[in-house]
Amino acid sequence: MSYIVLARKWRPQSFAEVIGQEHVSRTLTNAILNDKVAHAYAFAGPRGIGKTTTARLLSKSLNCEEGITVKPCNNCSSCQEIANGISLDVLEIDGASNRGIDNIRALKDNVRLVPSRDRFKIYIIDEVHMLTTEAFNALLKTLEEPPVHVKFMLATTMAHKVPLTILSRCQKFDFKRIGAPELVKRLQFIAEEEKLDVEESAFFAIAYGADGSMRDALSILDQLALFSEGKIKEDEVKAVLGVVATESLFSITDAIISGDRLKGIEIINAVIDYGKDLHLFFKSLIQHFRNIIVANLGMGEAGLIDLPPESLKKLKSQAMQFTMEEAEKAIAILADAEERLRKVGGGQISLELAILKLIEIKGIPPKAPSPEKLKPLPESSPPTAASEEPGEKTTLSLESVLKNWPLVLEKIKNEKISVWTFLKEGKLTKLSNEIITITFPGKLLFYKESLERPATQRFVEKVLVDVFARRLGIKCIISEEKQSDIKEKSVSDVPDERVKTILNIFNGQIVEANEHKLNV
Repeated sequence: MSYIVLARKWRPQSFAEVIGQEHVSRTLTNAILNDKVAHAYAFAGPRGIGKTTTARLLSKSLNCEEGITVKPCNNCSSCQEIANGISLDVLEIDGASNRGIDNIRALKDNVRLVPSRDRFKIYIIDEVHMLTTEAFNALLKTLEEPPVHVKFMLATTMAHKVPLTILSRCQKFDFKRIGAPELVKRLQFIAEEEKLDVEESAFFAIAYGADGSMRDALSILDQLALFSEGKIKEDEVKAVLGVVATESLFSITDAIISGDRLKGIEIINAVIDYGKDLHLFFKSLIQHFRNIIVANLGMGEAGLIDLPPESLKKLKSQAMQFTMEEAEKAIAILADAEERLRKVGGGQISLELAILKLIEIKGIPPKAPSPEKLKPLPESSPPTAASEEPGEKTTLSLESVLKNWPLVLEKIKNEKISVWTFLKEGKLTKLSNEIITITFPGKLLFYKESLERPATQRFVEKVLVDVFARRLGIKCIISEEKQSDIKEKSVSDVPDERVKTILNIFNGQIVEANEHKLNV
């Protein structure tokens, strides 16, 4: 006898066995009990959560030889044929390969024929969103008023692609992603029945990799049963799925908390050496900081974090080391880095820079590397900045800022030339408490006010972080000497009526006037 995969072997045979879709099962059960079964249903939701299974169960309930019932016998020829997909009166149609108008015309011709044996002729159209516009239009009338012996059940993973004219003719059910606790509970039951030895943390790893899909979870368990020799462990799940081990996420977060840059870089290199997908690593680390936020909100026990008890306890301990603002900034930094990775590549560098920035937001001085990891410089080598005493945050001087200011202006020019136009006219006059004072002549008051806009200040401060690897602010002022020399003139003092009009329109004032004679 050929082997049957777990996803097929443990396919639900009654509404009570459908996991995570109680709202659907209850409604359909009541419809059957009260003899109010609709002529058309639309089942929408992610893959592998029970849409087609529910359609088959409803078909068995309507066509079981023992009568219309919420608990089909699963033994009669009708139930057996529906379960095996070979029933003449329950037709499963793949919308992706039967999507044209000719296919729907053939279906309409077939609809008029009475069932060959059962009570109802049932059409289950899977991935119905793949039908063409013409096919949908041809289906409208039949779907709205089918013969009494016909039922339609449409299934789709993309309900937004199905025309509203189709959905309005059906009773629509939205299937939910199955939560990790429900997946784990079902996997534990199946593993026990199949005599599989699986450690608890491995179940959670499978649930995470399945992303709410019961079919995917059972496929992963099936694969692990062949891969593992003996007990299925979490490390083996991570190896098969190619996902990042939870321990790596905790370790890199510990490095961020302690300010240990070297340890953070080492963990990243280890992840890359194991061939892990960096996009998946970013996703996992973002999810980890999301869990930290949830734990900080005191909702770790509310089923919102998909982790085993031991890992949840460690997460709560790490969450105490982060404020909400720090965790939110961490997610923003990781999301930006992942976006850059997707657009321009440079995965390892993007990840390393992101980790260094995460250490910066904690405000902890970088931890000095251990002496054995420092390689001595050759005696002939001149001293460099790297040979200075580590562990202390160096003081930034105004001279250093002035030296690197052209680089700041160049970066700003490449991204926002309007800001560069304003900023290049200012003069750096002071650096105090991480605030750079920029002085403008009185006639450039508009430049000063433009740079004081919150969005512009955030942009400039971001560039300063990129250049100086620390958070710096800017303060714009007007030069007192220049301002005192300005002789303001009221509108009434201006002899030219045209100039008066311009000043009134722009609510302006004259700060300097020069007389020019035109040769005409």
